[in-house]
Amino acid sequence: MRLLQIEQVDEDRVRLLVNPFSDPAFAPRYATLSHCWGRDPFFMLTTQTKDQLTSGILTSILSQTFRDAISVAKSLEIQYIWIDSLCIIQDSDQDWEEQAPLMDEVYRHAFLCIAAAASAKSSSGCFRTREASSRVTCEVTTSWNDRPNSVYQIYNSKIWPNAFEDQPLISRAWVVQELQLSPRILYFNSNQIFWQCYDKLACEELPTHIEPDPGTADQQDDSFKFSTYDYHYQPLIGDRAPPIIRKNEYMRIWGGILEQYTKCRLTFLNDKLVAISGIARLFCEPLADTYCAGLWIRRMPIELLWTRGIRDFPKPALPKSTQECYRAPSWSWASMNGPVSLSNRYLYDEDQDSVVVLVEIKSCHATTKTGDAFSEVSNGIIRLSGFLSKMQLRPVPDSESVTHWSAFLNGTWLDDANDSGLPRVILDHKPPPDPHEMFCLPIVLCFDGDEWELECLILVAIDGKKDTFERFGRLTISVDEILADHRGSELGDENSDSELGDADGHIEVQSRDSAWHHFILSWSKHYITYPFSEGNDSLEFKTIAVQGAVEISIE
Repeated sequence: MRLLQIEQVDEDRVRLLVNPFSDPAFAPRYATLSHCWGRDPFFMLTTQTKDQLTSGILTSILSQTFRDAISVAKSLEIQYIWIDSLCIIQDSDQDWEEQAPLMDEVYRHAFLCIAAAASAKSSSGCFRTREASSRVTCEVTTSWNDRPNSVYQIYNSKIWPNAFEDQPLISRAWVVQELQLSPRILYFNSNQIFWQCYDKLACEELPTHIEPDPGTADQQDDSFKFSTYDYHYQPLIGDRAPPIIRKNEYMRIWGGILEQYTKCRLTFLNDKLVAISGIARLFCEPLADTYCAGLWIRRMPIELLWTRGIRDFPKPALPKSTQECYRAPSWSWASMNGPVSLSNRYLYDEDQDSVVVLVEIKSCHATTKTGDAFSEVSNGIIRLSGFLSKMQLRPVPDSESVTHWSAFLNGTWLDDANDSGLPRVILDHKPPPDPHEMFCLPIVLCFDGDEWELECLILVAIDGKKDTFERFGRLTISVDEILADHRGSELGDENSDSELGDADGHIEVQSRDSAWHHFILSWSKHYITYPFSEGNDSLEFKTIAVQGAVEISIE
């Protein structure tokens, strides 16, 4: 890890320290800079400028944002600063691969992060010409006759989120990690300076503290990013994490961070996993889990049930089926461009009393470019055993819903004809115009409090690779709807309306008069049995008989 030394002389100069931490006694107080690069060229560390920087340069040749950040650090008597483009050699892939894994250490151990929130490019600087009235605290002295009088402050309860919703820095993906890991942050916004640390929020208008808006904890506003919006989660993944916290709470935090992270933009798409790697490293220990291409192995296969964000994608705005540059296997959320939703209630239930897993993960592996599990991924594969069924999709005419498709499965077209809104289909990619062979892989059988649902992956076969598939989307099916479609019909009856047939698929109902309803679901003559109770809040599961599942790979 390199640092810039701010020389305390009349003429502002900085000097690059190549390996300052080789001395165990070196424990400096240093600042970091979080900023937007922009498209304009600026002076940076390269193989050509390295000697110049190590000898020392005048700050006047640096971009305005860098000069302002150095000025702030110097005024706070901070002698060292870390700036990404001046501490990582920008024209060396090898240096990038060596320095990128240190990002979490850089920000976690910094004394202060200086955030140029209002600047869209490095030449814009940290400081702005501002309206003075926006920083004046509004105080009112009461003159009641029937109660004690006092002085009250009046301010917008959403002052914190409103101040950041249009700041360029907050839309940058790398910044999610930078701000989440930093113990203290000084934001230079367009109208005033804001402060964030483990203990409080403050600003020029409210210098003592900002009371968190009671509604922010559960409201994930698209216009604001997780790292600053839910600032009170910061200690949960920092050095001051509480000694006792349930693993599902960590998973909820992880899911929230990723949902906000995937809404942000990346200049280089192959940074998708690297730019969040510092946070991922910190979650390994509290989760007691192994990280693989953005997912947690011990929480497989439920982790496979992420979905593409649909609120910002009106039908039929689906992305293309190929990645512009490979960055993750199709089963990872990192393979997607744009927002991804991980807010799956099953992820946060440690006991998972209402979930029956229907696949067995045999192995999960991702090859990375450096051998570090948190670095850039070059390929990945999951081998699992499950129940595969042919399926077909067709859009529902005149429907404006992104998730409204008819699904042909086990001899029947399933349509959203009831109040449940199922089947619900969320595709990862735009489907081909012609009927295309797809496959349904049930992942879990779950009870949501009202009905049983099957959560499935939609897969397509990879040409030339036997028993190898890639993910194409997610399908949710109501078990009640399947039973209604099959009740009274012969088992194995096919629907001739479909181009794709699967004569093996059927569902049978047994013991309808008993206190326990015993359903048998069949995919290609492979059975899953499970009981559940009606009118009883406690859910109990007997041993699930699974026979003859097929083993496949997903890339």
